[in-house]
Amino acid sequence: MKHIVLLLVLGSILSCSNDFDVIEETRDVPIVYGLLNQADTAQYIRVERAFVEANTSALILAQDPERLYYPETATVAIKRLSTGDVFPLTRVDGNMEGFVREEGVFAQSPNFLYKILTQDIPLVIGEMYEFQLNREGADSLVTATTEIVEGFRLISPSSTNSAAALSFLQREETFIRWSSEIFEVNNRIAEIYDVVLDFHFRERDMSAGGSGVFERKELSLTIANNINETDFELDGSVFYTFLKDNLVENPSIDRRFDFVDINIIGGNESLKEFLRIGEANVGLTSSQDFPPFTNLSEGRGLFGSINRSSLDGLPITGETKDSLANGIITRALNFDI
Repeated sequence: MKHIVLLLVLGSILSCSNDFDVIEETRDVPIVYGLLNQADTAQYIRVERAFVEANTSALILAQDPERLYYPETATVAIKRLSTGDVFPLTRVDGNMEGFVREEGVFAQSPNFLYKILTQDIPLVIGEMYEFQLNREGADSLVTATTEIVEGFRLISPSSTNSAAALSFLQREETFIRWSSEIFEVNNRIAEIYDVVLDFHFRERDMSAGGSGVFERKELSLTIANNINETDFELDGSVFYTFLKDNLVENPSIDRRFDFVDINIIGGNESLKEFLRIGEANVGLTSSQDFPPFTNLSEGRGLFGSINRSSLDGLPITGETKDSLANGIITRALNFDI
């Protein structure tokens, strides 16, 4: 899924500052991050360990994959609590899966993650699932549980109205509203949301060296981040300003606007608490601090659930097209009605 809104890494458990380079005892601290997503094609969980070792700098240990990751003898699985079925995950290199780790204190390569295809594990809305980490020689499993949150349906614009069109007018609000699909069933309702708009358009280079052939393009704009409400009002001018800031003004480039996709991504209560405690740059590719939150039986981290619903292919109104082509903000971008 291209909108992975949320999240991981080691960090804040121990500082990488020179003031704390030497650790007094050797111990194993598991660090876990995973969000089950019924709408995705595969599930990924990051499992690492804090490098706590006597007489060795944390800065040095952070660059050693053998210290950062558990050996292959460690296993990761997800248990469906209603049936007792256990689904093992496979260790993969995230760098080869499209999750290239950011530069930072921690080793970039390999970027080990644990993966299972969604088709191989039944993720049922409202049911509870348990993360399990089995470390060779450890007395007990490291566990955490989460429910699967339900999806959403758009109310405005309506997901049942095929003729719906989005209107972006300057100095006016564009309203986006949604609701849960099943309505207020305990443990199924998302508690926190992101709203992402994907703008699809075509452009062609009409200069002497250009091909003159239209190529499809896409830009994504997160208009709401970590909100608790199920509606959002967007100032219409944001649409035009975003395009102006992200497209080149070139008289040789001709553009046609095609459609908009609306994506609603909602997370469960554990994710909401995780974000409330500490806004951090975390996730499958991250190399930054991990907030002081955990729902693990041991160690630090988050095992939660998100879901995503999309309304794709929405046209824009004729008035919006006119403003895009002739308005003061975007007329130099050469959008043709």
